[in-house]
Amino acid sequence: MRTVLIVDDDKNILTTLQIHLEDLGLNSYAAQTGRQGIDLFKKVKPKIVLLDLKLPDMDGLSVLNEILAVGS
Repeated sequence: MRTVLIVDDDKNILTTLQIHLEDLGLNSYAAQTGRQGIDLFKKVKPKIVLLDLKLPDMDGLSVLNEILAVGS
């Protein structure tokens, strides 16, 4: 199954995106912090990551750099 990781600190955005993605037949995982997002990425190896740039613990570009390093 195709997997999507959503990283956003806004619960409403997470919920809305998860509902729409699952309606499309996609498996989705959600994280509210950058660190949670990186940990989930390592665990589930999603095909797509939807990433907020402003997160409470780190900025989205730092999360992206760590994800890219793990995914390589």
